[in-house]
Amino acid sequence: RGAEPAQCQSLPCRECTVAMCGILAFFDPEGKGHAELKAHMGGEGTSGGEYRAALKAKLVELVLRQRTRGPDGHGHHEASGGSGRYGLAHVRLAIMDPEHGQQPLVREGGRSVVHNGEIYNYKKLQAEQALGAAPTTSDSEVILQLYAKHGPNFCNMLNGIFAFVVADEGGALMAARDHCGIKPLYMGTCSATGQVWFSSELKSIVDQPCDHFCEFPDGHFWTPETGIVRWYEPVWDNDRYVGQGGTAEHGVRKALETAVREQCMSDVPFGLLLSGGGDSA
Repeated sequence: RGAEPAQCQSLPCRECTVAMCGILAFFDPEGKGHAELKAHMGGEGTSGGEYRAALKAKLVELVLRQRTRGPDGHGHHEASGGSGRYGLAHVRLAIMDPEHGQQPLVREGGRSVVHNGEIYNYKKLQAEQALGAAPTTSDSEVILQLYAKHGPNFCNMLNGIFAFVVADEGGALMAARDHCGIKPLYMGTCSATGQVWFSSELKSIVDQPCDHFCEFPDGHFWTPETGIVRWYEPVWDNDRYVGQGGTAEHGVRKALETAVREQCMSDVPFGLLLSGGGDSA
């Protein structure tokens, strides 16, 4: 199903306090990062097997700092040939396709993705965009399919909550965050090495040699070529905007019902909790 399977292991502890997944990724275009690993290897190049093993161990250690986000397993994937140009890692809460949706998803053509969130219209997009069948029924598959067809310019097609990083053996890379920042994403950059880090939680990357950390802006994507680009620009997101008509004219009730129905998407049982107050329930 893929060029090489992502390596995934079960976590020994299934305690979970937050219902979500966690992602971690780095981009090291010139191979200047991970100086502490190279020093430990005695100057061995990035093609060495010992270096590759140390890099994998580093990814796992960093992503497991987020283990409370994903009790159902963790996985990692690095650039082929031991180049160390990029690495992806993921801790998973299995909601869609629990049996086959382990991440990172790695597919033929050298593309891979780590994704936290849900894409509610993934089936509709697969049909409308003629994307064909995916190897699994995970909603994350559509991210790789759209990226293969459109490059980074597809985020405005997605209906969902998401933070993801896509890597391509051909050299491309992108990161993106959903319309309103429902899913968290942090970014760290190192001017000396050109290395860039992404993580669902800051604690996974805060001790990396970055000289700048920030919360990745909602409604934006990033590539090495473009930098951070805003993709979500609704007409109402303006202080001067004045809406027309009332709630009935805008179909608020229908929109709310549709949104709730779409967000009930799950391959595992789910429940609903309401508070007792009429104002919030």
